[in-house]
Amino acid sequence: MSDETLREQFRGLFVFLILMAIFILIMSLDPSATVNFLGFELHIQLLVNVYVVLWGAYAFFITFGYSDDIFPKRMCSLFKRVGLLFLIVTFVFTIILCVLIAWSLIPF
Repeated sequence: MSDETLREQFRGLFVFLILMAIFILIMSLDPSATVNFLGFELHIQLLVNVYVVLWGAYAFFITFGYSDDIFPKRMCSLFKRVGLLFLIVTFVFTIILCVLIAWSLIPF
């Protein structure tokens, strides 16, 4: 993997840590906080739990992806690709989660 790709992944990790701190702050202010979006009521706790699971899956697959001493290179390559897929899904979920929270905070 190139240095540029690793740099982007580290940037993503820092974004994750900052957003996770914000989400935890929102949850600590009101643990039963919900987001009303187009008539659906979504619990922020559930959304944050899904967020953590997605990042955990990314970390799991990327860790095994860089374990060429344990697994064959072909399997490590597969682990890296699956990990990057989870990274992309997590980035999309992050954008959706930020929009939902902003939607609930801005009065219309």
